[in-house]
Amino acid sequence: MAVTLYRQVGKGKARRYQKVNLGRGRRPTNLAGPYFLQYSLADGTRPWEPVGDDLDAAIEAQTRKQAYFEALDANVPVVQDQDESGRTKITDAVFQWFAELQLFQGKDQQGKSGKTLRAYNYRLGFFLDFTRMLAGILLVVIPSVMYGGLTLLDLLTKLGAGMGRIGDALGSPIHTLFRARIADN
Repeated sequence: MAVTLYRQVGKGKARRYQKVNLGRGRRPTNLAGPYFLQYSLADGTRPWEPVGDDLDAAIEAQTRKQAYFEALDANVPVVQDQDESGRTKITDAVFQWFAELQLFQGKDQQGKSGKTLRAYNYRLGFFLDFTRMLAGILLVVIPSVMYGGLTLLDLLTKLGAGMGRIGDALGSPIHTLFRARIADN
């Protein structure tokens, strides 16, 4: 099964897809993206898969997809990367959406003006920074809260629930004080 690399040429209604000639001894240069892969699936469909604006990354994606289909044809079990499992990263979706907006830039009632696109780009920068920061916080906070919640549950139930003997790390005087405080109330 052949995986073909195409590049998008033109804007608006004049947009078309041109095959990138990667024959023997041919190294295309100065080709602007975005690039797409097209291949045939078992059900007969021929999807267009976007692979970005970088030519080297697009060629690498084509060789990976070609090797994937060759391994499937040879009945070799193949495990796909996490990135190729149908999940789309937020940053990739934002950049793709913004690139589509830029294709229709202009005052011909077909797209957004340059000033609007600059404002969108400025605000999207804040959004991407926020998502990056939020992901970092969640990676730290969620395990901390889970461990802290289990430790508190362990203390409250006198080592009857939670993760087991976590309270032993705190020492028995703390347990004694904690139990005495509850008994006073």
